[in-house]
Amino acid sequence: MEAVRNYVQHRGAPLYSVSYDHRSVEFSDGIKLRFSTKALMRIGDLAQDPKFKKTVLDELREMGNEVDLPFFVRDYVAGLSVVHQKLRDILEPNIANWDIVICNAMDRFRIAFPDEAARGTMFAMSRDEEVWLSREFIEARRSLEQKNISAANLPRRYVTSENPMWSKQ
Repeated sequence: MEAVRNYVQHRGAPLYSVSYDHRSVEFSDGIKLRFSTKALMRIGDLAQDPKFKKTVLDELREMGNEVDLPFFVRDYVAGLSVVHQKLRDILEPNIANWDIVICNAMDRFRIAFPDEAARGTMFAMSRDEEVWLSREFIEARRSLEQKNISAANLPRRYVTSENPMWSKQ
């Protein structure tokens, strides 16, 4: 997926087909329509790009002539989530201390420069170089950390609007 990401970012979109499907599904309370989407990537299109990694191309060719991209995207995002969680785990013992250092620096600034501090929540901490500090940054980091706690199980998930109370006949 990293090679495909690079391809998309620098050279083009690898999708050759996006299809939408719908079908009737009978439930105990009547017939409902189920909609689905499929996004296909043709391996031959990637092969025409001389900059695309040959080793990745060989791996993709082993899967056939086309690949249903959403499955790979979910795996890729799940892998990134695992890496992010490991990084959070490594940094976790220090983050609380860093938050305290930042808050203390802002408090010192507030005491030393009350007029400047009264103008907002951002503080320039040096006369030679601007270093912006904000409690809002800390809260935003905490919020993002909770929101993105883990997508490691993303390949085992899918989106649906089906009511869990519906039962198939």
